[in-house]
Parts: sequence; structure tokens; C-alpha cells
Amino acid sequence: GGKSVMLGRFIGPIRPVIPIVAGMLGMSQTRFTVFNALSATIWAPFYILPGYLTGSAVHLVLPSNFYPALFSLIAALLIITLSFRYASLNLQHGSRIYAALLRNNKSQNTSSKDYEFPLASLSLFIGSSLFFIIWSFLVLRTGLLSQLDASVLQLGAELRNISTFVSDISSRIFIHLTLLGDEKFLYASFITLIALMLYLRQFRASTLLVISGLSTAAITHTKSSI
Repeated sequence: GGKSVMLGRFIGPIRPVIPIVAGMLGMSQTRFTVFNALSATIWAPFYILPGYLTGSAVHLVLPSNFYPALFSLIAALLIITLSFRYASLNLQHGSRIYAALLRNNKSQNTSSKDYEFPLASLSLFIGSSLFFIIWSFLVLRTGLLSQLDASVLQLGAELRNISTFVSDISSRIFIHLTLLGDEKFLYASFITLIALMLYLRQFRASTLLVISGLSTAAITHTKSSI
């Protein structure tokens, strides 16, 4: 299929065999051409850019705090990922905490076998709310994050001045990442997701998603008097 055509381009010994096999198995020429062209647009920069960037990096002088910032970011992401994974495993169906809550709820006339207590979702909501409150307090009432903000801003400015090519590439990447949060894109993706869930007959989940989406839109569009 199309996935084989795309993945096969990245594997040297398989790459020249893929067209022959696709033809023998009767894949249409249009389908093969589309997936072959898509894989080429990914394969070319994937193979060329790492070598070019490595050669260019020889002449670059990185900011003094680049590696501490990089390792700090990696460590923070790793800690967050492992924390979420640990919490997920201990809050899902089958864990001791979940079993204890389930026994308690069943003792209160909740004996349905299909009942599922949303422990993980509830814990995520409480944790996110507490983090938002603490972070907002630190930003609005203290100056503890000002130094961090200034350091990140200085690092970004120094990275942009290293090389015109690096600056242009990084700017394009971050601009596109920022546009993923654009209101029009969010509305379009939200409607697409709801349509897909309705097509898959996930009516209960789509209803909950619509409620949460409309609630989020109402909160973000409500003007605060603070």
C-alpha cells in the first residue's frame, strides 16, 4: 500500500524494489505516483539537511548558556513525561487506587459492570488547575519568573543572530508551530474531529467533546474585568 511506498524509500535495499513490487501487485499508477512524490518531499531534506547543518555548525559560535538551557529543557520534558506515565499507570482501571475507589462506589449502590470512575481525568483536572493557579500567582504577584523570562528571551535573540540560514529556518518552524494555535485552525480541526467521531458513531464522546470545546471557547472569549 501507500505506507509501504513511503517507508520503503528510507530503506536502501528496499527502495529500488518497491516500484517493481507495486506494479506486480497491481497498484494503480496514480496512487503509486502520489505516495512516491510525497515520500520524495520528505526523504530529500531528511537525507540532505543533517549533513549540511552539521557542516555549517562547525563555524557557529553558540551562546554560552545554550547547552545548559538545552539539557534543562530535555530534563524538564523527561520528568514531565515520566510523571504523567507513572500517574497514568497508577490511576487507570486495575490499579490499587482505582480498585479501592471502585469498591467504595459499588458499596453506594453503583454495581453496574460498565461503570468507570474517571479517576485519571479527574486527577489531571485537579493537577492542571493547581498548576495554573500557582503559575499565575508567580507571574502576577512575584518576580521569580522574570529572570527566567529574560534568559529565554536573550537566548532566542542570540540564536537568531548566529546565522541567517538558522534564523530563517527556526523562524519558519516556530511561526508554523504558533499558527497551530490560530483560532481558525482550531475551529476547522475541531469540526473535523467531531465529524469523524460522529461518523464512527462515538455519540457520547463527541457530545462531551462539544461541551468541553464550547466551554473553552466561552471562557477564552469572555472579557475579564480584573
